[in-house]
Amino acid sequence: MNPEHLGDSRMVLFDLVSPSMRVGVASLDTGEWNVLLEGAFPKFSPTGHLVVWRPSSLWTVPFDAAAGEVAGEPAPLLADISYPGLYGTYDVSDDGTLVVAPFRGNRLLWVDRAGRELGSFERVGFAGHPGISPDGSRVALRELENATWVEDLQRGTRHRVVAEGTTGVPVWAPDGERIAYTIGGETGIYLQRSDGTGERELLLEHDGFPEPSAWSPDGRWLAFHESSLSGKKSDVWVLSMAGTPAVRTFVGTGANEQAAAFSPNGRFIAYVSDESGRNEIYVQAFPDGGRRWTLSVGGGAGPIWSHDGRELFYARGTEIWAVPVETEREFTADVPTQLFDGPYGLEGGHPHYDVSPDGRFLVNRLSFSAPTFTVIVDWPEILKHPATE
Repeated sequence: MNPEHLGDSRMVLFDLVSPSMRVGVASLDTGEWNVLLEGAFPKFSPTGHLVVWRPSSLWTVPFDAAAGEVAGEPAPLLADISYPGLYGTYDVSDDGTLVVAPFRGNRLLWVDRAGRELGSFERVGFAGHPGISPDGSRVALRELENATWVEDLQRGTRHRVVAEGTTGVPVWAPDGERIAYTIGGETGIYLQRSDGTGERELLLEHDGFPEPSAWSPDGRWLAFHESSLSGKKSDVWVLSMAGTPAVRTFVGTGANEQAAAFSPNGRFIAYVSDESGRNEIYVQAFPDGGRRWTLSVGGGAGPIWSHDGRELFYARGTEIWAVPVETEREFTADVPTQLFDGPYGLEGGHPHYDVSPDGRFLVNRLSFSAPTFTVIVDWPEILKHPATE
């Protein structure tokens, strides 16, 4: 991720965020690459350094760009620096000037159907892809270090379920006792008890990089999509959990399909496809497919069914939309209406929000400080008085 060409050299700097955050360098001539150091979002400075983000701080390390090698020990540069992945919190100019932007992470908020705030987790940081448990009592979160945590909403306690390396959305099983997830860079889908105990179970190994998105209400099917470094488009697949595990393609059109979601009665699957040239929400009958309905207007991502099955929600930019639907007999859908808009991180194939059984929305509110920037022009002096980690 975040490749940066190193000046006149034939080297490229990049970061790896799974299974842990690391800085790498690759040769454009040979294709060979290696890991330089721990950290993420590296920036090259003509002062002969790398500037690297580690949790809550910026570090610098002497770097030989021609050789593509670290030339000294890392040293802390600035403390209290937020997660830079969403909007590029910092950058280095061609003359070595460092600019740090004011983005301060995000905050998980409860809002109603009109977008009115109902309360928050009172914690600022980076917590992506919240997933509410089937009974509404807990929330699974993929946090900064790509670890998966579960928060008990009634007791206010939290525990870690997966140590690191998880990607995408933690997907609750219908019984609320297990969570399906993937490890970055691996080709398997795993299952772990939601209380974090016991050994993880490998459910499936598949070509490409599979990512689960939803269980069927009866627990007999797990929907997932897969991506590939070769540029192959992603398809929606379903894994049968009854008897001997078996997998088959549910939607494969040559476009990118992802983020499948089962209706509460298990009769339909909503998913995202970009076959029109942009992401839109579609619905097809399950398990046989057949007729397809387009639900979103003007783009859509992150489909989520209401718990009573009478609405389908989706994100469009920073907006949440709702479509009244009928799923008990023949599928029908009414005209989409916008529920609310706000400074929320909602866009993307997978949902960056969730809906509780009582109808509240859990969203990521982006947090910005005043529009000021920190500009650092004299690195040697800063390095003489480094910040603490």
